[in-house]
Amino acid sequence: MASAKDQSDQKSYNYKIGYMRALTVVAVVLVHAQFGGLHVTPITNVLFEWFSPSFVMPLFLFISGYLYYETPRVFGYIKKRLKRLVIPYYGWNFVYALVLLVVTSIGLIQWAYPINLTTFFIQPWITGEQYAFNLAMWFVLALFLSQVAFVLIREMISKLKIKNEYIFFAFFMLLGLLGTYLFSLGYTDSFYLVFNRMLFGLPFVQLGYLYKTQLEKYDKPSIISVALLIVVQFSLLSFYNNDLSFDMLHGDLKGRLFAPFLSSFTGIWLYLQVSMFLVKVFSPTKLPSRVLKYVGNNSWSVMAHQFLGFWLLSTVFLFVGAEGFDLAAYNRDIYYRYLIGGNSTSAMLYVLVGLVFPLIISYLLGRFRGRIVDFFQGEKRKFDKPIVITYSTRAMIN
Repeated sequence: MASAKDQSDQKSYNYKIGYMRALTVVAVVLVHAQFGGLHVTPITNVLFEWFSPSFVMPLFLFISGYLYYETPRVFGYIKKRLKRLVIPYYGWNFVYALVLLVVTSIGLIQWAYPINLTTFFIQPWITGEQYAFNLAMWFVLALFLSQVAFVLIREMISKLKIKNEYIFFAFFMLLGLLGTYLFSLGYTDSFYLVFNRMLFGLPFVQLGYLYKTQLEKYDKPSIISVALLIVVQFSLLSFYNNDLSFDMLHGDLKGRLFAPFLSSFTGIWLYLQVSMFLVKVFSPTKLPSRVLKYVGNNSWSVMAHQFLGFWLLSTVFLFVGAEGFDLAAYNRDIYYRYLIGGNSTSAMLYVLVGLVFPLIISYLLGRFRGRIVDFFQGEKRKFDKPIVITYSTRAMIN
């Protein structure tokens, strides 16, 4: 029987958003598992042919907007985002700089970027590919910039006494279209890449907040909504010649202004429907729900450590002398994946490791932090314990 605390946690936890976060990070791992992960099962094959996985980054932005709460302390919010996103990013960036230094010094990887102040402090804001193993974390700083711009712009607009969330969305949508327009003109380098990517992300953050405050009460999973979604997506695929993919990381939107938004909106719509369906199907106390909740709660760890997991699995194949292992590709390409017997289904091993390995790291770090906290709390209790002065003690003092 669940305890009162467990029951309270179940009531307060938003399972729909938790499932969305879990499914989103699973999609990221599928994409990064050599992109062969997209076609290793019939379900993912059909899913990613209809819905380009490009929308998973906008989906994270949508979730961040949903989780946003209006606050008068704007700079307090920014400070929290710094502690939550930027500081941990640079902590792991330092760790992975050391990891890269070790593996390059022994010849396992030949990577283009040197380790210096530019690659450590500046490059993370641009593409975040500098240290290979944590390249999936590029999105953390992009998310931070979009969140900061989001709250600052909302604060400025609010001074005009505008409170309508649809007006906010229209304004952010114009900024997003400005970003895609500048990308289409070729502004995809350094500062322009960072700035335009931030503009592109703003409508998705506002959409998440708009959905929570205005639209969620109308959104119910149904056959009609799924059928409508399929019709809309089929229309988009037909209009854009079956190619809705884009590259948010490098600002490659294929010169399109509207397609990245439209395909991302339908992708978000899809995940909302699936998540609401899972909420109805899975009991919070059952294993599938608990697994999804754990993955969703540790999405940071999965984003940070999946590539190390991929690389370690490839390294195992290297040292066991796997037949057909491409050593040159392994040395130079962090995306190299060894497929057993050339069978793309074996890429599921990378998917599994890309999920399980980061979760193990998160679990171990959680246990370690718990022990540290317990230790210092124990020391504090000893320090705060009142001193009882006995007769002999008084005599010693005197």
